[in-house]
Amino acid sequence: MRSFTLFLLAVFIAATITEPSHEKFNKYLAKKGKNIGTCLGGTRHSSYKIFSLDYVDYCGIATSDNNILGGSVGINKKIRTDKYLGLFGTFFKL
Repeated sequence: MRSFTLFLLAVFIAATITEPSHEKFNKYLAKKGKNIGTCLGGTRHSSYKIFSLDYVDYCGIATSDNNILGGSVGINKKIRTDKYLGLFGTFFKL
């Protein structure tokens, strides 16, 4: 039991030291050649003590027929969001 507790303590310390930041996440996306999102703001970052959650929003043009003049209008609307878990200095897509 003592060795398991020491193992958990070592994992917690390693996770705390290697906590991923928003800059590291942006570098990860650029390195992998992934798009940083098409919505205004692009990415969101929530950092906790031992891990981080990052979100990448993708937007596209949706048409709306509710225009006053009777025509259709293009609206920039969120299509999907990709979630990433940052742990031990790396990121995993959820």
